[in-house]
Amino acid sequence: MSTGFKLDERNSAVIGKICTILYAFTIYFLIGDVLYREFALHQSPKQFHDIAALITGNVLVFITLLLYYGGVNVGKISFRYVVVGYVLFVSLGMAFTVFKYRLNNLSAILDKAVIVVTICSIMVIVAVTVAYIGRRRIDRQIE
Repeated sequence: MSTGFKLDERNSAVIGKICTILYAFTIYFLIGDVLYREFALHQSPKQFHDIAALITGNVLVFITLLLYYGGVNVGKISFRYVVVGYVLFVSLGMAFTVFKYRLNNLSAILDKAVIVVTICSIMVIVAVTVAYIGRRRIDRQIE
């Protein structure tokens, strides 16, 4: 019978911290690569679409799993924080969209605003729902 490589809580915590740091570095460097390709090299989005999709999917799944498994203590979901987060998402999304597409026409900005607001709304609704379900799951496990 093999005893394997046994880890205590401290070793598991250290490994988890290292993995989190390396994950964050990887995501930040991939985001930097996409931004560099788009704004410095002026490449077509088709040339880095796969990397952008990988980053987006990975971050969304990471946040979802973090909320569901309770890696982040969400406590009671504060309406104020949800609204602030939503406004921040919409503001950053609009600023990025206006900068990326060099929009200066009000009707074009409003057309893009509908898309940004819809995407941000879906993201916030999914995040709050997953956090709520994860919190209920943790409460059931504690009982």
